[in-house]
Amino acid sequence: MEPATTRWRCPSATWTLGSSFRARVLFARARRTQIAEARHTHAVLAQLAHALGRLASARFDTFDRNRPFVELRWSGETFAVDVQRQALAQALLDAQLYAEQPRGWLYVCGPCGAGKSHLAAAIANELAGAGWGVTYASVPDLLRFVRGGFGGGEADARLEALMHIDLLMLDDIGAEYLTAWAQEQLFILLNARYLADRATILTSNDRLEALPTRLQSRIRELSHIIWLPVSDYRRLRAL
Repeated sequence: MEPATTRWRCPSATWTLGSSFRARVLFARARRTQIAEARHTHAVLAQLAHALGRLASARFDTFDRNRPFVELRWSGETFAVDVQRQALAQALLDAQLYAEQPRGWLYVCGPCGAGKSHLAAAIANELAGAGWGVTYASVPDLLRFVRGGFGGGEADARLEALMHIDLLMLDDIGAEYLTAWAQEQLFILLNARYLADRATILTSNDRLEALPTRLQSRIRELSHIIWLPVSDYRRLRAL
């Protein structure tokens, strides 16, 4: 999957000027600006290209609805098999609905092996196929990507490119590696996407309450939460 795709947009104000010479000049200028910005964004995000592996082919119809379950202990609670089945069915439905109408953000949380990345990648693949600009990164990779730009003065450009992509999927956001610097970078990125009303998907092994307060507040305001308290599929399949 390409780390970014491009859709051209024309400022709505241009259309109000009809077919006048001024309108054509403004349109051409806006288009040149958009092309330059899109190329720059694509070039920057290409450096973040992540080998998605199985996620590149993730689709809703490849998600295993008949997976094995055992009683689960996660985040201080116990989840019976029937509860897990219901949660899985609801999570799949919520993800499909978001892919049809991608408004706001998603926060997908559950234990390791629950299927969070598969569902999020299925949404991303669906929207990429519809012409959306999409990029994916695990949060640790993203932080290394931004930090790596400091030496060449590219850190701000890298962060800004991530602010402008149509759909950003951030995998594995967790409190354990969020230093003060990391929290600040994530807040700047997520706040910019919030102000621009850009679709964002976050996956985590943690409940939202485990994240730093400032990040938690911004995510809570925007996100529909998909719960996946489901047994580790990879571990059970290996038995």
